[in-house]
Amino acid sequence: LESKRGCGTFVCTTTQPSLGSVGTILSIYDSDRISMFEFRKMLEVTSVGYAAMRATGEQIEKMQEIIQKTLRSDSIAESAKLDLEFHHLLAEATANPVILRTYEMVQNSFHFEQNIAFRGITGVEYHRKILTAIVVRDAELAKRYMNEHLDMTYCDLVNAQLKED
Repeated sequence: LESKRGCGTFVCTTTQPSLGSVGTILSIYDSDRISMFEFRKMLEVTSVGYAAMRATGEQIEKMQEIIQKTLRSDSIAESAKLDLEFHHLLAEATANPVILRTYEMVQNSFHFEQNIAFRGITGVEYHRKILTAIVVRDAELAKRYMNEHLDMTYCDLVNAQLKED
């Protein structure tokens, strides 16, 4: 519906999908892992800059706890769950509901279990670097570390895809 002052209210149609339909679009198109990872990188590198500027003390503490739990974990499944929690908390720390909702709609398509299996301890070390940049409120450094983190994971993902083909 669209209201125009002095003219009334009109029923409108749109040819553009709404943000609410992003998850539907992704499921319809059955996106491959590489395409989803490219979307993930676009979303998370930009988002971590906002997280660096806006994260609360409580969110920073939770990120530290997740990193410590990951370092103590001896289970790939548990590490994957903690990885997902860390990245979700980064999306929350942006204080931007559109970023958070977009992240939540596509998070299961990001193949976190594979990322943890490929990166292991290196991934959590990047989480530590990203958190350090957030603590000092350095958005550019946080983005650089996230970019490096995802670049390394992307290379592993591409190599794994090549092995499957």
